[in-house]
Amino acid sequence: MGDNGGNRVLVCATAPANNDLGKCKTKLHGYWDGLPGSGESPITARARAASVAAADAANAADLDPEHWISESFALARTYVYTMPVDVGDGPFVLNSATRVTRAKSPMQQVALAGARLANLLNASVKTQ
Repeated sequence: MGDNGGNRVLVCATAPANNDLGKCKTKLHGYWDGLPGSGESPITARARAASVAAADAANAADLDPEHWISESFALARTYVYTMPVDVGDGPFVLNSATRVTRAKSPMQQVALAGARLANLLNASVKTQ
């Protein structure tokens, strides 16, 4: 996508005061990675994880990292690189509807990644 993995694109989660876009310093990559949460205590993280729906077992059984890469690229095109994020480096202001829509996918992907990792580790142990 030519933006250094979202590290050249700046976004604001809400419109800044006086519409001063110069205050938008959040990188799109960091915004996306931060949607599932960060810096939380283990107790908070455990409670949050318990609220996430389990990953689809058939999808979690896919142990091919090439598939995961293709899937991630498609998700980025669907959820990340859509309006109001446009061509260029921004900054772009994300409205509340956009934030809610985008927040669903990262939590689902975290659950899927965890299930795939567990399946991959289990498969590697069984072959030894």
